Amino acid sequence: MNATFTPQPGHQPGPLAFTCDGGQTQFTVPRNLRVRGFRLIVEAGDSLLAWESLAESASGAVPTGPGFDSETSGTFPTMTVQDPEDDDARRFYRLRAVAE
Repeated sequence: MNATFTPQPGHQPGPLAFTCDGGQTQFTVPRNLRVRGFRLIVEAGDSLLAWESLAESASGAVPTGPGFDSETSGTFPTMTVQDPEDDDARRFYRLRAVAE
């Protein structure tokens, strides 16, 4: 038996995606607006020792930060984050979920 499930837009989180096009690094990060008590943080750094926040969202709030670009609508919106300083030869990225 084969079955296919196609969720309605905005009813299931999408995938985390990373692209680098023309020297511009961009992330698409799914969020769940119903989750409370966590801060979602996208960070970048020139080394693994020092990190700077590109964008963050606390307890489902609208994301903020120097790299926050846009966000889709729905229960599971996808935020788009761009690295404003990605002209370095080597750059590291991480996504953290921190309990508040």
